[in-house]
Amino acid sequence: MNCTSCGQPIPDGSDVCPSCGTNVKRGIGSKVSSIVDNALGPQGMAPVNAKVVQITNYIGILVILLILVIELVIFTFAVMHGLPLYLAAIFIGFTILLMGLFLYSNHRIRKINFSNPKEEYSSDLQKVYGKRGSVEIKGTTLFGDSAVKLDDGESVIASLTPIYRLQMEFTGASGVSVEKFTENTILLTSRRVMFITIPLPGQGLLIGGGSQDMWNDMLKRKTIREMASKALETLKGGSTLDHFPNDFYVSRDALEQFQYMKVVGPIKMAYAGAVGFRVLDSKKLRYNVVDLTGLDVFINELNGVKKHII
Repeated sequence: MNCTSCGQPIPDGSDVCPSCGTNVKRGIGSKVSSIVDNALGPQGMAPVNAKVVQITNYIGILVILLILVIELVIFTFAVMHGLPLYLAAIFIGFTILLMGLFLYSNHRIRKINFSNPKEEYSSDLQKVYGKRGSVEIKGTTLFGDSAVKLDDGESVIASLTPIYRLQMEFTGASGVSVEKFTENTILLTSRRVMFITIPLPGQGLLIGGGSQDMWNDMLKRKTIREMASKALETLKGGSTLDHFPNDFYVSRDALEQFQYMKVVGPIKMAYAGAVGFRVLDSKKLRYNVVDLTGLDVFINELNGVKKHII
C-alpha cells in the first residue's frame, strides 16, 4: 500500500510511513484479516473450501446411493405389476446421472493446481477471454500475452488493493468454474489505470459455486498488499509482472468519471469503501475496496475526470 501524502510504499504492519512520517489508519477488518492470513498460511482458504465441497459431494453420493437402492426395490415391484420398463429406466437413469455429476465435480476439484490455477484451467480461460494478446475491447485494452510494464516516461503513482469487482461472470463445468474478472489491484500511473491480478492460490476459480477471489480479498489482505507492493517496485525497476490474461488497462484520457465512497459502521469490517470508473464508451467498472489508503491520490491525480461521490 502507498502513503496518501507522499505516495511511497508502506511496509505491511507499519502504522507510520517511513518516508514522510504520516500516520496510517487501518480498519479493524484489516487487522482481523491480517491475523487470519497468518493463521491460514500461504494456501489460504482455497484448499479448505475444496475439501468442504468434496466432503459435501461424498455425502450427496451416499444419499443418492440410498435413494437408488430404494428406487430399485420399488420399481422392481412396480414393473412386475405392469409399470412400463422405460418409465422405471428414466427415473433410475436420472438418479445415476445425478450421482455421476457429484463424482465429476470431485474429479475436477482434485485436479486443481492451487499454486497456478490459470495454467491448470487454461482451456476454460481461453473460452472466457478468447484470443490472447493485446486486444482493444470497448475502451479498455487486455494485456493478454503482452507484458505488464511501464512505457518510456511512465511512472507508478498510487495503488488501491485489495479490491473485488462487483460484476461476476464465469464459465466452466461441474465443481469448478473460472471467473472472467479476477483483478484485485488497481495501479494508477502517469498515463493509465491498470487493473491487475495478484496471483494467489485459487485466484480466478469458483469452487462449488464459492468465489475464491472473494475469500482471498477478505482473508488474504496482508498477502495481497505485500505482493502489490513488490509489484510496484518491480514495475518501477523496469521489470515486467506475472499476470492473468484478463488483466487490462484504461488510458487516463479514456476516463469519463471517477466515483468513490467511504464506508462507516460495521460494514467496514468487510470493506472500507467502493470505487467506480466510467470509460468514455459508458462502460462501468465498480469495485469494493478493502483499504482506501491511496484513494486521496487517485482523487487528486485524475485531473480533468469528473468526480462523483457514490
